Amino acid sequence: MREAFDKARRAAEAKDLRSHKDWNGLREIERRADELQRLEKKRHKEQYSDRVAKEYERLLRDKYSPTKDYKPNGVSDSNDLQRQAEKNVRKRHEERMSWIDRSKGNVLDQHRHQARASQEQEKVFARPTAGHEGFALKREFRRER
Repeated sequence: MREAFDKARRAAEAKDLRSHKDWNGLREIERRADELQRLEKKRHKEQYSDRVAKEYERLLRDKYSPTKDYKPNGVSDSNDLQRQAEKNVRKRHEERMSWIDRSKGNVLDQHRHQARASQEQEKVFARPTAGHEGFALKREFRRER
């Protein structure tokens, strides 16, 4: 399914990106996004235990901080907090990865829009204009008066 989506996306891009410069810009955007994702995965893998420990401490502080509502806290053990900390760290990692994907999509859309606009501008300049013909008609009209 992902391959079909990528193929359809490439077909849509091929309509808008026709020059070598446009395709190089597209490749550069994709390269930067892939590099950001690679760095995020590397950081996540290297710092996973530190991030979980910090999140675990934060959850403990939140759980045992004094509150004014005097409601009994739910019964939980340290394993529940550890699992919640791991879940929160993985969730933040996925959010960062999806943010990179969304920003890549936004930049690609802007790039395609600019390429489409430049193609339309080239078409406008390639057409013959009626300016000279209109000028000749005005001159003739003035002579006939």
